[in-house]
Amino acid sequence: MDHNKEIERLIRTEKRLQILKADTPRCSICGYDKPRSLERHHIAGHNNSETTVWLCRNCHDEISDRQEDLDPDLRSNTNQDPLLRQAAMLQGGAMLLLVLLIAFLAWSAWDVKASADLTAAYGENWYRVIAEPAPR
Repeated sequence: MDHNKEIERLIRTEKRLQILKADTPRCSICGYDKPRSLERHHIAGHNNSETTVWLCRNCHDEISDRQEDLDPDLRSNTNQDPLLRQAAMLQGGAMLLLVLLIAFLAWSAWDVKASADLTAAYGENWYRVIAEPAPR
């Protein structure tokens, strides 16, 4: 192991944490926690609010892409209309919830498949079988 490269990597990570101004940031959608891949997402767009959440690049791209499909897309509220700012915040919050709901559905589908696979491998009470201590 090259200790100099490891030290350089740790320094890069620490610099990123300083830029992010957080000790333990993680994606608000998927929980990813590698600082060099996290970004601040302005929920309502830069022009409407400084309210942000941590997102990994993948989740950030997903949410931003979905926001572009909104009609109207209120993120570029340049005249600072307060009702449009509020509407943009509601849109952004709804988009976060939508992507989170999609993630929940995907995790649920994964659980169903995993349960079927474990049932096939260990029987109907697989959760009791795998919870038992391993034989010595």
